[in-house]
Amino acid sequence: MVIQLRAAPRRRRDAWRAAATALLLTGLVAACQTPPPPPPLVADASGADRARLERVGGALVIGAADLCKGTIGTRTHADTSGGKSKGPLPAECAITFREVPRDGVGVAAIGDEILVSAGMLRFARDDSDLAVVLAHRTAHLIAEHAARPGFGARLRDAVGFGPGPAPEPVYDAAHEYAADRVSLFLLARADFDPAAAPRFWRRMASLPPDADDWLIRHPITPERIERMDGIVAEIAVLRRAKQALVP
Repeated sequence: MVIQLRAAPRRRRDAWRAAATALLLTGLVAACQTPPPPPPLVADASGADRARLERVGGALVIGAADLCKGTIGTRTHADTSGGKSKGPLPAECAITFREVPRDGVGVAAIGDEILVSAGMLRFARDDSDLAVVLAHRTAHLIAEHAARPGFGARLRDAVGFGPGPAPEPVYDAAHEYAADRVSLFLLARADFDPAAAPRFWRRMASLPPDADDWLIRHPITPERIERMDGIVAEIAVLRRAKQALVP
């Protein structure tokens, strides 16, 4: 009897210890399975630049959510209003717009990020100009859905920082035409005037060749501008017929 009386508390302690261990393990597993927070819409920007990127980029990623679903993926739109949501939050393309401290007039797409130089933000005179260039880079991500390169290559090729030789100029006419088409539809979906695109690219074409490597990699030819004018007319016809704006 004495042995049994002493064993009972021991069994209870063992049971409590086992329960506490199980609870701890359950918490650890749940913590490991908790998905990381989604990447921000805008990074490394502040003040007026951040506000512009949030306003213009936000409109584009929401308007293109259906096109991004099967390519670069989507995330839930972040509610920054500070109040109660009036309904389900819309989906948006899983893209982050990141400002880089570079004076050259250019942008680059790496993985699911679009890098916008400080020089480009100055060159873009208004929201329509900025929307054109962000839509073009977003269109590249959607149309090409390229694999994410290594971090070192991303720095060298896209931003121009870090060691290593400068990459060779690359131009693929088919990719550019596809991005031009998709970008104009993205502008229309986000309630920007698609006609702003050919105007902006004509102004870009007037820059000197050493302004940035953008013009080397993406030559703005009269043929491209003519194609854009045709797409602008096509979108106008679709709008008048109340047809879906699908590129």
